Amino acid sequence: MIPAPAYNALSLPRRGATPRPVSLLDSPQFPLDILGIGLSAPETTVAASDVLDGEAARVSEQLGALSEPFRARVLANLGIEAVMREQIASSREFARRAAVQALEQAELGGDALGLIVDFTTYAVDAPGIWSLGQDIQHFVQASDAVVVGAQGSGCCGLHLALRVAQAFLAANSELHWALLVASDRAPEGGRVCLPISIMADAASAVVVARAGHNSRRIGRVSAVMTQSSGRFADVLSAEHRPPRIVIDSAAFERHILPLHFVILNRVLTRALEAANLAASAIDALVYPNTTDLDRLSVVRALNFDLACLVGPGPRNHGHAFANDLIINAQALFSRAEPAPPLHTAWLAAGSGFTWGAAIIDVG
Repeated sequence: MIPAPAYNALSLPRRGATPRPVSLLDSPQFPLDILGIGLSAPETTVAASDVLDGEAARVSEQLGALSEPFRARVLANLGIEAVMREQIASSREFARRAAVQALEQAELGGDALGLIVDFTTYAVDAPGIWSLGQDIQHFVQASDAVVVGAQGSGCCGLHLALRVAQAFLAANSELHWALLVASDRAPEGGRVCLPISIMADAASAVVVARAGHNSRRIGRVSAVMTQSSGRFADVLSAEHRPPRIVIDSAAFERHILPLHFVILNRVLTRALEAANLAASAIDALVYPNTTDLDRLSVVRALNFDLACLVGPGPRNHGHAFANDLIINAQALFSRAEPAPPLHTAWLAAGSGFTWGAAIIDVG
């Protein structure tokens, strides 16, 4: 790979500069209240072994590019027995369910929304122009809402959607409520994405509001940090003809792995500082359903207790992009009342390549 020149926000490329991930939208932070969440996860699953057998050539290519020690660790610690597979014909229908759930929990009508942010990564839908945000705008009758997209960001899509919501609500005092929504369907014949995971289907939604006197608040977003590097855009990407997710697994091992935990630690540290919290204050760690190897490695690398890692994990779900964060956090939001608030850290890394950390108080 040819290294790209380094940039900052105000200057032209600097000769001789070492390329590095550039921080995105770190400040100012603008707290958001979470009023509702929605999840539409398929009840139908397909055995992971069937997916691997059906994509044997793809599996061989991806694993064959890895070093022998890393390949052995991936195979021994995949931790996926089945993946969720959507049977609904349209991704829009799946997303509508999640959006309605979130709005009902928030006790809001769609006409209250000022912003809709689509953080879908991969939608396999009917041919033509696919705009989930505009479909949801029409479906929930949010006729005055601004529709924007944070699509294609993989596991970090929710983090970027939260930052978009922060920016819009901070800039316009007339905006009070926003709906963040995604609906992802992995392409059949292209679900295997080793060493990262086996891809699954799901849709999720979150209703957020400017922080204040929201009696229906179920959580508060205190800080969101992201960091990105376009040097790695080709390591993990999506193609549509034919539909498939493309991974350069050798480049992933060579370039991403050495940075992954370093940058996660960096964005987490910055998020904790913005939230005025110490790492020891974190009660729960919300992380995507990649593999057992990746999830356990994150816990060790960031010096958390294993008990902090929450959610059902990848075993019977697979990896549904940024929707995983809602899948794994759902139990936190449905705790029996009364319960003291929890300080939670939501971490992710996705295509782009982008890393994110959010500090969210639940309860």
